Amino acid sequence: MYAFFIIPLFSESIASINFSIDPIENTAYYLEPFFPSLQQDIHVFDIRINGELGLPLSTFVFDVDESPVPLYDSLRTRSVFHFIKGDYGFRDLGVKTQSLTLNGGTLTGFAHTRSYNGVNGYIGEGSLMQNYLLSYRNNFKNSKFSITTAYHNEDMDVPISNLVYSTKVNESYFSGISLSHQTRFGKFKYFSDLQVSESKIANNKREDWIHTQRAGFKFNSMGRVTPFLTWTENEENQDISRLGFNWGDSLTHVSLNSTYINSPQIELTFSKKFRSAYIQMERKILDDYTNSTDNYILNSLILGLTNNSFYVQIVPSAVTVDSFSFNSYSWSVGYENDIFMLNAGGYLYDNNEWGLKRVVKTDMQINFPYFERYTPYLKTEYNNYFFGESTNTDLLIGSRFAEIYLGDMNEIAHCLNFEFGFNLEIFKVSYHYKNILGEDGRFTHNYEQVPMHKYLKVEWQFRN
Repeated sequence: MYAFFIIPLFSESIASINFSIDPIENTAYYLEPFFPSLQQDIHVFDIRINGELGLPLSTFVFDVDESPVPLYDSLRTRSVFHFIKGDYGFRDLGVKTQSLTLNGGTLTGFAHTRSYNGVNGYIGEGSLMQNYLLSYRNNFKNSKFSITTAYHNEDMDVPISNLVYSTKVNESYFSGISLSHQTRFGKFKYFSDLQVSESKIANNKREDWIHTQRAGFKFNSMGRVTPFLTWTENEENQDISRLGFNWGDSLTHVSLNSTYINSPQIELTFSKKFRSAYIQMERKILDDYTNSTDNYILNSLILGLTNNSFYVQIVPSAVTVDSFSFNSYSWSVGYENDIFMLNAGGYLYDNNEWGLKRVVKTDMQINFPYFERYTPYLKTEYNNYFFGESTNTDLLIGSRFAEIYLGDMNEIAHCLNFEFGFNLEIFKVSYHYKNILGEDGRFTHNYEQVPMHKYLKVEWQFRN
């Protein structure tokens, strides 16, 4: 389900652009909104799923969306499952459980499986993929510790034209560890993750070991000033060092640091909050994409206004890579109360190798809070993509392995979705109509058809 992107003040990231080539978003790429020729990495618990391989990140499912419920002695376990049943053999099941251990830690287990035959019946039979995750975290007197391991396995056919499919097999192992410790001088943090991925697409095979780690020390505040020092080693064993300080209060924030990666750089963030408005200026290096030859540097300006249930925001930005600059402009506006919710927003691009010029996303929801035990609702969302003339028909640049060829792009691709259902405190059931406009939802004729698709979704949370 589409989660509308709103950039809260002082935010660290913006939701990715979902680029799907099938009706159920089984093969979907999560593109960097500031520079949509790159696929974003996914960070879940202590692991990271790297987007540079070119594999669709929609198949790596290691969590389900739910409101957090704190665990304590009288509520030591909570469990939740999400189940979907729809057209073309679509089945999707995610199960998650969290338990309070005897020493006060939290143990999380997650399992996921999906089956889908495809519109033409060629995707596969039975389970296409399995995802498993196990995580443990605990807080001690002056320290926090967490460790996570995960496993992904998939074997399916992916469309490369209307009637031609290519076999894709991937097996990936993930691990990650995080710890922090408060000393008398400040707080030390360390994070390390590893992804081992074995892939085979058609007759091409590849094995990748991707490791990143970072460490940082934030000194105790001296008045309003907090010095810090960080070090990062990315997947290419490239070092990124930062030395700087944070300054601010509840209304104003300034972060300035000197960064060395390939060459000396300066990163700066300035944020100011007024009574009902805010502004943020930022210059930062996009660590996930920077490599030994290219520095991806984001320069952005955020202007926003909030008033009770209403908000509006605009974000002009530019990503520079050596002498090349990629400009984008995002906007969002919305209104929300207990009965009615409306969000609208999108992106405008002036340069793009594969021709994406405009993205518009809207969603509207109406609740009926007139019943004692449940709340019925109606929701609709509309997504619109406009493409100009492209100079590169590959979706992702710098992909290590998988190639996504777009070929004959449709100038306009737009998708209309609708759902209805009802909410209880720990239970939700909904029925979805995806892509009511049918073939208008296709980005290109090179891949699977995208007709209207229907499915039932059940979300149930247990508090034991």
